[in-house]
Amino acid sequence: MPLGNPVSTTVNADNTASLPHTARSLSSVEHEYGREQASLNVLRIGSFRGVSRVIACKNTTPLKILNPANVNGTCQAYLSTYGGGVLQGETVSLKIDCEASSRLFLGTQSATKIYRSPSGRISSQIIEGELGSDAFAAVVPDVLIPFKDSRFSQRQKWRLHPTAALVLVDWFNSGRTACAEDFEFSLFESDIQIAHGAKKIVLDRLRLEPKKERMTSLGSFGPYRNCVTAYIVGARCLPLVEEMKRAYFPFQPSNLPTMWPVMNRVNDTCYVFRAMTSSGSAARSVVDTICRLLNDSALLGFNPASRKF
Repeated sequence: MPLGNPVSTTVNADNTASLPHTARSLSSVEHEYGREQASLNVLRIGSFRGVSRVIACKNTTPLKILNPANVNGTCQAYLSTYGGGVLQGETVSLKIDCEASSRLFLGTQSATKIYRSPSGRISSQIIEGELGSDAFAAVVPDVLIPFKDSRFSQRQKWRLHPTAALVLVDWFNSGRTACAEDFEFSLFESDIQIAHGAKKIVLDRLRLEPKKERMTSLGSFGPYRNCVTAYIVGARCLPLVEEMKRAYFPFQPSNLPTMWPVMNRVNDTCYVFRAMTSSGSAARSVVDTICRLLNDSALLGFNPASRKF
């Protein structure tokens, strides 16, 4: 088993810890690839008589936003990119605005591939989301796959009304293991921030550079190749938290070769679940469990995983 946490620990932003894999501020990365290259895409969700719908949508190449029919009054949106991934030097940006009482499920059409960068330019993804009063959003994308020699940076910043709730899943793996690519990317970094009300409650930063550190050491990823993190915020999500605890804790020693789960409490209404898994199928089972629990009528009211495939 890993001797230490292979990714940065999520902490209350007022008491940020010093961590070995904590990334530098992404402002320097933005300067490197140039913010002017990012075309802002917009997705706005509104609610009328208990039904949530897209009321404004702008998407520009390389991003395409798909909007199937809503289910049980919940709006669905799926992100897709031409070529199924992000090319070197490409920036994908998205502004999400969920108005009062709206409900949104946001997923991806398939896995997001981070293509190699022979020139060393960074591919990037920037998402900024805002949830109004009593709004709920479940953001459950498919896995991010960093190709050999790829350089990728993502930033997500979410602002929630005190009565809003969010389930945000972030999932990446070590690369195209079927092609014998295992931690052969050049750079992978992530910055995820969540503010609930006036207080920033989550600041989770990660920076991986396999050419500078051995990812397969026991103090890093060890035998694991996938990392799934779920940020669960809001009082209405507490039943989901309790179900996750029952499903994964206490975990059995026989499960350790395939999965290492951890649940961190940030405050009374914010929890972070993180699982390291040795296979993509084990990681998918974690995501499927979260999707199944989203079937609660107080959340989405349907299982998004059962409708996708």
